[in-house]
Amino acid sequence: EFDYDSTLGFGSVVLNLDFRDRTEYTLGSRVGYEFQPGVSAFVQGTLNWRDYANGLRTSDGYEVDVGLSFDLDGVTTGEVFAGYRAQTYDIALFQDSDGLTFGGTVLWLPTALTSVRLRVINEVNEAILPNASGFVSTGGSVQIDHELRPNILIGGLLGYTENDFEGVDRLEKLWNAEAKVEYLIDRNFRVGANYRLRDRDVNIFGTDYTRNQVMLTLRGAL
Repeated sequence: EFDYDSTLGFGSVVLNLDFRDRTEYTLGSRVGYEFQPGVSAFVQGTLNWRDYANGLRTSDGYEVDVGLSFDLDGVTTGEVFAGYRAQTYDIALFQDSDGLTFGGTVLWLPTALTSVRLRVINEVNEAILPNASGFVSTGGSVQIDHELRPNILIGGLLGYTENDFEGVDRLEKLWNAEAKVEYLIDRNFRVGANYRLRDRDVNIFGTDYTRNQVMLTLRGAL
């Protein structure tokens, strides 16, 4: 359930965001068959209902996928899938969305100290732009983590995503990059430094931006 508060916009104008309030329901199931040790084929399906308080963007949809999940001696694990999805809106003002979909995550452990995670997505998300029913996100990322020493961890991430909006001419191209280092003080505490870059290129003048973010962190666990 999503309940948005009002916020201040440009020139201290109060923006009422109640039009984004909604309740989402999802029902899903998967059936799989292990046809050889560590490798399974599966079929999965999901239904969704997105009920907006104002009724404007209320919709329902489904997705059906087939895929493979695998665990190759603990060195390479993950799953990949492809299928078809559709989202239908109650009001004709908003354009229905349907088409092929795919996704997957693969974790590779080349050594006992290094992990490489690959991720690919293709999914429908809710939009807040006038006349836009939603947007399709398609992208991928690679993340590498390495234990430089028993108490020093380093890592990095590089990702790219395209958001293609339904019903309006808007295409966003997003680059994400991250570098981090963590020092384990003891079993319970660690300090770290993190740098993040986000670059957005949009086919609409004046909406591009680049954000650089540096963070110092202290984490604790009991």
